[in-house]
Amino acid sequence: MTTFLRYGRELNRLRGIFNQARISFTETIRPNAATAALIHSARTELASFLGPHSNDTPPVDQYESIHIRRGDRMGSTWKYHNKNVPVEEYSTAGNAAWTRLFRSAGNFAPLAIYLASDDPDAFEDLRSRLEPGSRIFSLSRSENPDLRDIASPSPYFQDKFSALREEERVRLTRGMVVDFALLSGSWAWGDDLKPGVVICGLRYAHFPVSLYVRERF
Repeated sequence: MTTFLRYGRELNRLRGIFNQARISFTETIRPNAATAALIHSARTELASFLGPHSNDTPPVDQYESIHIRRGDRMGSTWKYHNKNVPVEEYSTAGNAAWTRLFRSAGNFAPLAIYLASDDPDAFEDLRSRLEPGSRIFSLSRSENPDLRDIASPSPYFQDKFSALREEERVRLTRGMVVDFALLSGSWAWGDDLKPGVVICGLRYAHFPVSLYVRERF
């Protein structure tokens, strides 16, 4: 049964729902063998991309994930109503979260991000706004052709997606699932790499902020 935080405020009151969703993804919803292999390949390459870790900085705390949605998904808050949330919002949140959660704990490694986005142009847009030396990994920049093949080639529009051949829809949906796995840490086992922070657009109009920063800690 989901447990709610009785005295929590705003999103903290929903922590029980998030925990229940995590259990569902871990124990109930499982990717098939082909998708699981792609998730494993992406995590392995990300770990290699981030480089070696000392005993004081375990891999589990070594990156934050950012999801930038464009295409037909617009903002719902008054500030960005019917607009895409600007990349500056994500870069500001990413820089601030890394400083507050990692550097304050004595980890001075450069900012490391896993970017999940339906728009390939979001990669350079984000990188140009991050602090110098920041590292970004995404499926579209993978060295593995199988991972590059499932990356979104353009901003997502439901009507255009529905018009694609079934094989194409399956391929791109597999890319979305792999993105989700590395974005959220779902289906990670043991010492698998997981994000320390998740930053994504917030669609709930009654919250006055445009981004939701979800911390694992």
